[in-house]
Amino acid sequence: IDQTTGRTMKVPGLEHIPVISEEAAKRSTRRAGLRKQSHETESSDPSDDEMRLLHKLWKKFRDGRGAGGGSIANMAMIGRAAEAGEQFMRENRLESTLLIWPNEMNVHNTLFGGVLVRNAIEVAYMTVAQYLRSTAWAALMAVDDVFFVRPIPSGAMIKQVGQVIYTEGPDMVVRVEVLVCPPRQHPAVWQRATVFYLHFRWPPIVPGVLPQAYEEFLLYLEGQRRHNQRLGISVAGGNNIGPTTAKL
Repeated sequence: IDQTTGRTMKVPGLEHIPVISEEAAKRSTRRAGLRKQSHETESSDPSDDEMRLLHKLWKKFRDGRGAGGGSIANMAMIGRAAEAGEQFMRENRLESTLLIWPNEMNVHNTLFGGVLVRNAIEVAYMTVAQYLRSTAWAALMAVDDVFFVRPIPSGAMIKQVGQVIYTEGPDMVVRVEVLVCPPRQHPAVWQRATVFYLHFRWPPIVPGVLPQAYEEFLLYLEGQRRHNQRLGISVAGGNNIGPTTAKL
């Protein structure tokens, strides 16, 4: 209403200005595709170069395993790894189990993603401290894009499993798998909710990590791929999906 005449007046029209440009929308779509692909690399077959790498790692402890894998042979194998400044992947596994409370829920009555990210970073830090045998903090360099597979309801239990899966020089890749058990489910059935991959740096050099089981070998390859992706290094076998985009 016009304050002078007391009559209605014409309101200037609003010009619609897009919040993001078309190019920005394309980049967002492309990143969404990379996030999806990043969680498909776990199921991709190792390339020829990666298979040769796995065989080289296996040979590192083949002689120490001995016939039947007796305790004396295992001790000798662990001793040689320690002398070389290396650690076995399975010996540095850290687990944390939490109960999800109602005050951590969003409007959909599922756990806030930010709470899950915070917990995963804490588990990753503790995993690194355990691996390095040091309470001094390593530097968190990056967190790979996260794709949430399954919502986590109030009253559920979550299990977070942290492991150092790859090291190179001062860099290490930590994998934190989040499993969820819905409330009132007996016996407990754990299902994957999401997986985090975090990149840390500890100068001047990080003790090497050695896989033993086939599943650990695949985790080692996954860590190598993600390390190379973050640095923009081409991955052998056509598995490169580009550098990660989410950083802290």
